[in-house]
Amino acid sequence: MKRVCKDEAHLYIFCSWHNVEVFKFFIEKEFRIKNILIWEKENHGTGDLKGDYAPKYEMILFCSNGTKKLNGKRDCNILKSSKTKNNNHPTEKPVNLISYLIEKSTDPGNLVLDTFGGSCSTAIACKQTNRDCIVFEIEADYCSNGRENLEGTSKRMFGMGNLF
Repeated sequence: MKRVCKDEAHLYIFCSWHNVEVFKFFIEKEFRIKNILIWEKENHGTGDLKGDYAPKYEMILFCSNGTKKLNGKRDCNILKSSKTKNNNHPTEKPVNLISYLIEKSTDPGNLVLDTFGGSCSTAIACKQTNRDCIVFEIEADYCSNGRENLEGTSKRMFGMGNLF
């Protein structure tokens, strides 16, 4: 990943507690993990309905390959945002959350890379925040849905929600 990233790049990786150590093992070879952000979801997820606690958060590894600073004021590492109401992708991320992360780490006109494009939340967020974007998605159905999602957006449709 470092090979295709600009010097002083930030990297965000969404994961659950089940696989955070695997991601850390591979990422720490090229990036420095600066923090683990917590995305607190408004509603909890599913799973073992009687034998386990209901998951209501997702971890986001915040990584850097240099000393780039975050834009704006210093915020806390707990981000509150509802899950999407769409069923376009099983791990779809809310555009307002992605927009927030993009604005903290990039400037208008910068290029953002998303190697797991899914429903194109990142591409929509880039369109909304005036960033360029390269998105990859291996599944043909998700590519079609993502393209439709992106083509159906306008900057006015998406406002920043309260993340704290």
